[in-house]
Amino acid sequence: MLLSLFAFSTAALAEEPAATPSSDARHGLSLGVGTLGGSLSYIYAANESLALSARYHFLPAPESTKDSEMIGEDIGPYQDLTTLSGASLLVHYHPFKTKMQWARVSLGAVYNMSSIDISKSGDEASVGTAGSTADLTDDPLKASVSFNSVLPSFTLGAGINNSEGFGFVFDLGVMYQGAASVSFEDNATVSDDDIAAEKSVLEDFYAGQASIYPVLQLGVSYMF
Repeated sequence: MLLSLFAFSTAALAEEPAATPSSDARHGLSLGVGTLGGSLSYIYAANESLALSARYHFLPAPESTKDSEMIGEDIGPYQDLTTLSGASLLVHYHPFKTKMQWARVSLGAVYNMSSIDISKSGDEASVGTAGSTADLTDDPLKASVSFNSVLPSFTLGAGINNSEGFGFVFDLGVMYQGAASVSFEDNATVSDDDIAAEKSVLEDFYAGQASIYPVLQLGVSYMF
């Protein structure tokens, strides 16, 4: 009898199909940190190959000084207060089915919510590009820098699939922010010509600094 049961069990196991990756859809969350600051994502994984996510990121950068040498013209120094933030809709695809199943390509769009506020003051502040100075002690020169409202995003990475439980998330890629646009507040001390000259210089400077923004993000996910 025991030999018969053993033979039956062995035959039944031999007939079972090999295990395959789950095709179940799952929902999950992801937390990350990197050049986008802190990020929180909701993930919907349709299967082992395709997933969608909605992400919010936020990075309050410390105040920095952009001096004339850094800007490239004698119009500094400007104080720079940058807050990087945005909301993204992303599509994630795992192109490999056997080897390197962890590898992922992600494409999407980012709604740009970042702000860059710059200002300068002082009793002998440089203004314009002709070596002029002005007393900006009581009337600081203030401006804001902006980029495109919707930014295309492309990354290569790992993680984000329909495997239940905890996972590792990695992204390396770029966001394209486009040309910089500088808008000055009204100022009674600095002439319109000097403001126009500084606007052109600052737009070239910030476009060179951040037109293409690097993305390097590490995190963990949990799929329910």
